[in-house]
Amino acid sequence: MTWWVLTGLQTTPAQTTATILASTNNPDHLYMAWAYHKPSWEPRYKTIRGRTFLCGHYWKWDTPFIAEQTEPGDTTTHTISLSHLTPLSTIWYYLFAPDGPYGREIQGPLASFTLPGAPPGPQPTPEPISWQIVDRTLRCGNRYTFWANNTWYAFIPTTSTLTMWKLIDSIFNRLDDTNEPTVATGIIADADARLDSPPAHIHIAFYNRATDPNDHLERYVLFDLSDDTWGTPETAHAEPYHVWPAYHTSISLDANNVPHLFFPKIIIGFPCLYYRNRIGGVWSAPELAIWGHYRVITCPSCSIDPATDTMHVCAVTNLYLHWYHERPPGVPFDDSMNYLLSGVNLPQHSLAAGVQLPHVGPLSQTSRLNHWEGFPPTIHQDDLSLASSHYANMITSPDPPGEICIVFADLDNKLATLYRPPLGEWEAEVQLPHDVLSILTAHYAHPDIIACLWQMGGDRDTTFHAFYAPWH
Repeated sequence: MTWWVLTGLQTTPAQTTATILASTNNPDHLYMAWAYHKPSWEPRYKTIRGRTFLCGHYWKWDTPFIAEQTEPGDTTTHTISLSHLTPLSTIWYYLFAPDGPYGREIQGPLASFTLPGAPPGPQPTPEPISWQIVDRTLRCGNRYTFWANNTWYAFIPTTSTLTMWKLIDSIFNRLDDTNEPTVATGIIADADARLDSPPAHIHIAFYNRATDPNDHLERYVLFDLSDDTWGTPETAHAEPYHVWPAYHTSISLDANNVPHLFFPKIIIGFPCLYYRNRIGGVWSAPELAIWGHYRVITCPSCSIDPATDTMHVCAVTNLYLHWYHERPPGVPFDDSMNYLLSGVNLPQHSLAAGVQLPHVGPLSQTSRLNHWEGFPPTIHQDDLSLASSHYANMITSPDPPGEICIVFADLDNKLATLYRPPLGEWEAEVQLPHDVLSILTAHYAHPDIIACLWQMGGDRDTTFHAFYAPWH
């Protein structure tokens, strides 16, 4: 071990990578501790002739990322390379040698840099934007709002057609309405969507509840963001006509932009939740995902962890039971499911997956907000809201350290949020000055924006609003 100080430090950030070049006065083998947020620090004191003096700080993270210099052995020049970084993010870091004098690591000064070159991130709207859409079919737990082409898109299904809207000069404009997907029989009962990465298409699953004797259809379609046009829908699954009220669907994309769909299918006379994906233009065979004896499984919400590609799905039954299931990459669904609680059997819950953990936001039978987490989600906090609440939308940041927020409509029908900082406790709920009459949906747009849709009354019955997340 040697004493050393930095004699030079240079960072070269790119959109998703960075190179750090350092030099020291004495040779040593250095490492880099880094994170997307500042570390905490402890003061260091020394006593001279009976008097105590502050002589420096000791930087601390709970779980920082660690990178090692590329040069072997002890050197006076040190090169460290980082990859797969989040565009537009700020990286905080310090260099250190773990085996310093007196058993303590030697730390360099805290430094930071910001990654350049990425397109502008999503922007909040100064105020909510309202307009009229007839017979829309929104559902808590599904996703309808996306940031692409430097503006907001709102996908809003109706009972008869799918509509796509684009924010231009503070007004949402309807796109390619002459080619909107429709149904030949029955109605569009539910629809869910996801944006691929890099953003080129919006992937959409919608469920065609047909009339007797036609098949109910699970349908899939792409919306092309290069020219704002609809593609041609295709059938992912056809189910013989039945009368059970289980007409909901959910979709998610993995790291390769492969769509994964969940939809109802009859087994032993009752609708259960089945799954299919689409690789190379071919739909996989249906697999049983969530089921129950003599239960109607409905209102699915699915999410794929961006770090591990693990697929998470939750759903509710007609008898108030909330169920959760997961599927690691390349592994079939097994017979084990996790029972969360007996809660509200309405589409008022959602699921999000981030920082390698699922987070589920259901409503208890008292209509108060609950939060379940863990792998599987067996850890829970109950009655987080002060009074009866509605529409628990689970929001998580895809990056460590693990920001968590629930967006909901409170007892006063006001837009409200609950926030839990990393490794902290849930903070008091915050009420925003916006009325929500019914059906609130919300999702996270990186970095630090939450976008919402909700239903209002009158001739401007649909409202969009984007605002900064509590951790901004």
